Amino acid sequence: MIFFTIIGVAGLLLGAASTENEYYFICTCIGIGSGFWAMFITIAAEQFGTNIRSTAATTIPNMVRGLVPVMLLGFDFFKADYGVITAATIIAVIVFGSSIYATITIDETHNRDMDFVE
Repeated sequence: MIFFTIIGVAGLLLGAASTENEYYFICTCIGIGSGFWAMFITIAAEQFGTNIRSTAATTIPNMVRGLVPVMLLGFDFFKADYGVITAATIIAVIVFGSSIYATITIDETHNRDMDFVE
């Protein structure tokens, strides 16, 4: 789903939409691909014990939202030298690259005792 979202974002950044309907189609693809948000929260919450899993499930999305000002600062930093499209592309590469790296390196919780004492 992350790659599906990347394709849609790349389509917007590269100007692949030349008509209104093509633009709506790309936005629809991004919306469908953004379903990884629910999987992201579920997988992240599974990394915590059953006693604080609900706290983790509500805190982790807020941490992601809290990084938006950092991304905006990075966008403004790159925009001055590279322009709007390139700055957005740089931020997208950093964010999507980080998410792919995190997905690849996360520990598997299958068959692991999740009744932690923390």
